[in-house]
Amino acid sequence: MSEPDINNTIKIHSTSAGYGLAAATLIPSGAVILKISNPLLILLEKAHLASTCSWCFIKPEQPATLKSCARCKVVGYCSTDCQTDDWLAVHSKECKVLKAMPAIPPTATRGLIQLSLRNRSGDSQELVTHGKSLSPSRLEDLSLQAVVAAKYSRRRKEWLPTGLRVLCQMETNAFRVTLPDDAPIGLCFDPIMALANHSCSPNAVVVFDGRTASFRALRELKEGEEIFISYIDPISTRDKRRQELQQRYFFECKCEKCTKDENAYETYLRAREEYSAPRRMAVLCDPLANKTTAEICLHRYAQETRIPNMLQCINDAQGYLDQHLETTNDLPPSARLDFLMNLCSGPSSGINAISPYPAVLHSLYLTFIDMESWIPALICLLSIALDSDPFTYPSPHHPVRIVRLFTLAKLITQIAGLTSNQFTLALTGLSREAAGAIEDPLCELQYFGSFQVLIGIVAEEMGQAFGEGSRFAKEVVKEFALAKNSEEMKQRKLGDAPVQLGRWMMDREDEEGRKEAEKMVRGLRRLADCVEHVVGVPL
Repeated sequence: MSEPDINNTIKIHSTSAGYGLAAATLIPSGAVILKISNPLLILLEKAHLASTCSWCFIKPEQPATLKSCARCKVVGYCSTDCQTDDWLAVHSKECKVLKAMPAIPPTATRGLIQLSLRNRSGDSQELVTHGKSLSPSRLEDLSLQAVVAAKYSRRRKEWLPTGLRVLCQMETNAFRVTLPDDAPIGLCFDPIMALANHSCSPNAVVVFDGRTASFRALRELKEGEEIFISYIDPISTRDKRRQELQQRYFFECKCEKCTKDENAYETYLRAREEYSAPRRMAVLCDPLANKTTAEICLHRYAQETRIPNMLQCINDAQGYLDQHLETTNDLPPSARLDFLMNLCSGPSSGINAISPYPAVLHSLYLTFIDMESWIPALICLLSIALDSDPFTYPSPHHPVRIVRLFTLAKLITQIAGLTSNQFTLALTGLSREAAGAIEDPLCELQYFGSFQVLIGIVAEEMGQAFGEGSRFAKEVVKEFALAKNSEEMKQRKLGDAPVQLGRWMMDREDEEGRKEAEKMVRGLRRLADCVEHVVGVPL
């Protein structure tokens, strides 16, 4: 039985931003602001229909285990229960429509058909349509989608304006359904969720757990305080963020970060005291040390931006990265590597949280993963987690940070289990000099202890990031239990760990355990500093 929905919001209105949401009561950091177990519309993207359960959104390791609908053969399910639930909810009406269509329709069109078949218009007078702001070609495309939806859901032509208006609302108010690692798999449209306004330094985050959508507080929210989420990736430059918001949502962002053109360090220093004490996270990212780092990096950045045209060069680097990501998806990873390495030597390189450096390094990490070059991938991700994320995502329980730490723990187990031949292959993409430079830090890394520290931090923060009963939390709980099992860790070839660490995992106040945890973090830090050898640029 699913847990009840939660709504700790009130609707507000202003002349400048229109409708919005505010906290109905004091909301602690990490608490649920809004939870909707079955949004008005939620469905898989067309590209994921063959690999993901159309009801619970579980993606099995073997897509062949999904059971396709015997009638339409478009949707698939991981269990009979999921198939029954979807049949009762909408598929009993949708199935014959999908079977009759010559091809699977675009996701938004299919969503509109579902709303029509359920007699749920989805039309909300409180949501803007921006129909007049859309290009003629885009408006024509949406009009054709409305015609298709009307035809197959057997609506009269009088319904077409309503269908078009809903599609326009979905265009700017729908959410991407994502997995914990932020990979998009579906579309969600709900009039309550859509009321939340945007900020580039948000106080709330959108989290999906299967079909359930939630807003969670990134810091404490006072009663009556407006709730802001981020519509876009916050690691881009201000020019890129504003361009994306204008093109997609038709407004110019006036949040404090944009108005002052703050970089990540400036935003962090302004707002750092708003975020909760990071508990075990302080071992990995000490707040006082972060403050000092931010001040040092700001000074260095100020020195660099005195160079003529430097700010323009930084924006150009963002443009080069965007163009690269749009045009090289089909190229082999090795072909992407040289370009990204060169981009790492550009402006703001080594000032780890200044755009576009974090995005470049993340692209490098993904490229190494595609190459199964696990060791440089680990180093890149460590550098992001330790040197960029604390400033880009200052909330210690931000889902992006927690998923990255969990991924690091899994990467460590992957590397620990490699044979000598596999270990050599896991260095692919590095020069001989770079491989030699990282040899000592890698050999000195205590795999089991490092794994325990990372899993201990993730286990403490997962509830505030995703919810205690979420799928992600269940996966973490499983790894946390294994992390306390030394025999299991030996089978994974992770070796031994100091007994004090086991005590620290159970009690973060254990002083001896904390000292051992700090020792493990120093090993991780030394490895993260090897990123300059990975990218071939002194940082």
